[in-house]
Amino acid sequence: MNTKNPMNFGRKGWELTIYCFATYFFGFAACGTMNMLAVQLHGELGWSMTALYSFQTIGGIICVIAYYLLGTLHNKGKIDIRKGILVFGIISAVLIALWSLCGNLGLTMFVVVASITYVFVQTWGRFFNDNHVANWFPTKKGAVMGVTTIGLPVGSAMGVKFYLWLFAATGSYTTCYILFGVIFLILMIWGFVSFRPFPEELGCFPDNDRGMTREKAAAILEEGKQLSDAGPWTPVRVLATWQVWVLAVGLGFIEFYACMINQMMPNLLSLGNSEGAASNLMMFTALGAAVFSVLWGLLDHKIGPRKVILLIFAVAMIGSICRFIANPFTVVISIVCLGAVVGGGPNMMVSIISTLWGRYNFKKVFGTIIAINTCFAAFGVVLHSMVAESAGYGVAYLFQGAGCLVGFILIGFVIKDSFVKKCEEKFRLLSAGSK
Repeated sequence: MNTKNPMNFGRKGWELTIYCFATYFFGFAACGTMNMLAVQLHGELGWSMTALYSFQTIGGIICVIAYYLLGTLHNKGKIDIRKGILVFGIISAVLIALWSLCGNLGLTMFVVVASITYVFVQTWGRFFNDNHVANWFPTKKGAVMGVTTIGLPVGSAMGVKFYLWLFAATGSYTTCYILFGVIFLILMIWGFVSFRPFPEELGCFPDNDRGMTREKAAAILEEGKQLSDAGPWTPVRVLATWQVWVLAVGLGFIEFYACMINQMMPNLLSLGNSEGAASNLMMFTALGAAVFSVLWGLLDHKIGPRKVILLIFAVAMIGSICRFIANPFTVVISIVCLGAVVGGGPNMMVSIISTLWGRYNFKKVFGTIIAINTCFAAFGVVLHSMVAESAGYGVAYLFQGAGCLVGFILIGFVIKDSFVKKCEEKFRLLSAGSK
């Protein structure tokens, strides 16, 4: 394998990496504008900010079901990555454009529209991008995810900047969401036309490994697909394996902590910052997350995802304590720590699943694990808001930092990397005994 240089993705591999980055960037930029839109709608129309922020919780709950169903359909070959990009890209474009009419929709209807938007934007980015990365980069997925997921925090921060700039220029939020709709359509066309689920289908190589002929690569791909189809990991067995649940729940606590980026603006405003200063600090957080995203990815390639996950949990716990103390110095540390978690957290699920299950069995478990994982992001948002509203953001950070301690224990001590192979041996013995 061509693994000496973890950043050698090849021309087409880099194009896919940039595409995934762009979908994350603009998707999170669009949804991240709620940081300011909620404040504005609360001031102008008296709408509840908690109700407005609930769109992520409602959408996240729906995502749990969507991810599981998509994973099942993907395993059965009834939906592939290209069709997903086409359908979810078009629907995402239409839904985000509807945000331009939010003042006329009423609070309840707008929360419904925003929640469904969140489902389609998240699924377009996370489900289909992550499957693409696992298929194209079986050993370099950590480094690739380190680049692509820069789009999450930077997009969230730039969305706020973009919103404020357009609102100042036009006096309305309408133009902002129409432009996002157009951008989504352009991204959909790019993804649908330019890529295929596996690099071999375009005459390219997994990991940009040119140590084999195209014919040999295609033969290995076909053999891998056949082994996957005949493999032991059925949906029932995935759900019945307790280690899968421990892994998914443990990873979920990263999402539980990272979701606080979605309420960064009110958190910073509560510390006495002006809107301009708060947006600058949010940009600082995002840029820090971008740097950490690459650093965690490179470290993942060197020491493996499990150790990196434990480091991320440790950073999260430090950040939560610092925000609870809340003097000027510790607040800055907490901002850096949040950026580090946001920058590395989304990378880890793809990397560890791909490492444990391999390239061809990735899709067998991904839908289930991301569904469980998403529950934590969904409920984390509303719990963070509720705790912050009743006891302040310092306590809310401490509460979610405690969750990271649980995640550290689950990933670090409860499960072992060897459980996948042991389960596969057990499943094969059971299958042989039933014949």
